[in-house]
Amino acid sequence: PTGDMGGFVKVAREYGAVLAGIESPGMPETGIGSGWVTRDAYEHFTGRMIEELKAQGPFDGVYLALHGAMAVRGIARP
Repeated sequence: PTGDMGGFVKVAREYGAVLAGIESPGMPETGIGSGWVTRDAYEHFTGRMIEELKAQGPFDGVYLALHGAMAVRGIARP
């Protein structure tokens, strides 16, 4: 990996961390490109990620590489 994810992986390996990964579950390969996401869709996909993490865990931490462009109807922006 490159960018911020690559930096995280490099430092984690230097500290001897064991890394596990999951894919964005069921998302199109191109991801969600524009517009607002419904709360139902957001809860569906985050729920699937949480279930996969629970199945692979336990973990000491989770790194999410979020680019910040998603907005969810019904959830206030920070």
